[in-house]
Amino acid sequence: VALFSALSPSFATWGNLGNVLQQVSITAIIAVFAHFSIPAALALGLPLIGAQLAQVGMNVTNTVMLGWLGPLELAAAVLGWQMFFVVWMFGSGLAYAVMPLAANAAGASDTRGIRRSVRMGLWAILAYSAVFMVPLWFAEPVLKALGQQPDIAALAGQYMRVLQWSLVLQLFVMVLRSFLSAIERPRIVLVALVIGVVVNAILNYVLIFGHLGLPAMGMAGSGLATLIAVGAVALFLSLYCARHPLLRGYELFVRFLRPDWPAFREVLRLGWPIGATIVAEVGLFTATSIMMGWFGPLQLAAHGIALQLASIAFMVPLGLAGAAAAAPASGAGPDVALGPVTKLPLPRYASLKTDRVNLREGPSKDHRTLWVFQRAGLPVEIVAEFETWRRIRDSEGTEGWVLHSLLSGRRTAIVTAPKGGDAN
Repeated sequence: VALFSALSPSFATWGNLGNVLQQVSITAIIAVFAHFSIPAALALGLPLIGAQLAQVGMNVTNTVMLGWLGPLELAAAVLGWQMFFVVWMFGSGLAYAVMPLAANAAGASDTRGIRRSVRMGLWAILAYSAVFMVPLWFAEPVLKALGQQPDIAALAGQYMRVLQWSLVLQLFVMVLRSFLSAIERPRIVLVALVIGVVVNAILNYVLIFGHLGLPAMGMAGSGLATLIAVGAVALFLSLYCARHPLLRGYELFVRFLRPDWPAFREVLRLGWPIGATIVAEVGLFTATSIMMGWFGPLQLAAHGIALQLASIAFMVPLGLAGAAAAAPASGAGPDVALGPVTKLPLPRYASLKTDRVNLREGPSKDHRTLWVFQRAGLPVEIVAEFETWRRIRDSEGTEGWVLHSLLSGRRTAIVTAPKGGDAN
C-alpha cells in the first residue's frame, strides 16, 4: 500500500511522457521511412533502439540491486542517477551531432570528413566531461541545497564520486556508436552493450554485497561496477574501429591530438541544441525526483522504480531518431545501388591516397598487376566492392582492383585542354 500511494504523485508525469513519446515517435518514424525502405529502416533502427535500451539497462540493473540494500540506498541512487543523467544527456548532444556529420560525409564517400567529425566529436566530449565532472563531484552539497535529507544526500554523493568517472566513457561510446551507425554498422554496438549489461549485473552482485572474497562496497560498488562495464565496452569498440580491416582506413585515432577547429565548431554548433532539447524533455523527470525527495525516502524510492519504466519507454523513439539522423549515409534513395561491403552508393568518386598504387586484374595480391599509378590525388570512380578490395575506373576508362586503404574519399578532378582547339 505504501509503495502504490508513493507512486501516485508520479502518475501525472506519464501524461506528459505520452505526449513527448507520441511527438518524437511520429517524427522519427516519418524521417526514417522517408529515407529507407522498410527492411533497411528496421535493419538500422532496431539495433539503435536496442543499443539505447542496453545503455540505460545498466542503470536499471543498478536500481534493482541497490533496492535490495534498502529504501534509503534506493532513494539515494535515484537522486544520484538523475543528477548524472541530466549531465550525460546534455553531453550526448555532442555525440549525436557526430552522426549526421559523419553520415553526410559517408554519403559523399568522404573518408576524411568522417574522420574529422568523429575525432572532433571525441575532443568535444572530453572537454565537456572535464568541465561537468566538477559539479558531479560536489553532488552531496548540491542535493542538500536542493532540500534533500542529509543522510540520503550523503549516500548519493558517495555513489556519484565513483559513477561520475564513467561520464566520459559513456559519451565516448556514444560517439563511436554515432560513427558506426553513420556507416551502417550498428549491430556491433548492440552486441557490445548487451555484453556490458551482463558484466555490469555480475559486478554489481559481487561488489555491492561482497561475494567471491571481496569486501562489500555498497553503493560505491554499484558505481564501480558500471565504471568497469562501460570502460570495457569503450575499449572493445575502440579496438574494433581501429583494427577491423574494413574500418582501419578511417584512421580515427591517427594523429588524434591534431586540432581541427572548423570541424570542432561544427560539432558544437549542432550538438548543444540537441543536448538542450533532450534535457528539456528529461529534465521534467529530474525535477520531479527532487520534489519527491521532499516527501521522504520511501516516496522517492518508489518514484525511482516508476522512473525506470519511463526511461525505458523514452529510449525507443530516441533510437528511431538516431536512425533518421544516419539516413544521409545511404545516398540518394532506395533505387541507388549500394556496395555490399560499405553500403555506400555505387558508383561513387574517390581519389588515390598514395604515389604508388598497383591496379590488379582481380581482388587479391595473387592477381597480376595491370598498371601502376604513380601520382597521389588522381580521381577515380569506385564501381564494385569485394571484401577489402575496390574495383576502380580512371579518367581514361581503365578498370582494375586496388586495396581500399589506398583510396581517399576526397574528390579531385583533372582539367584538360579541349581537343583540337586552343586551351583558352
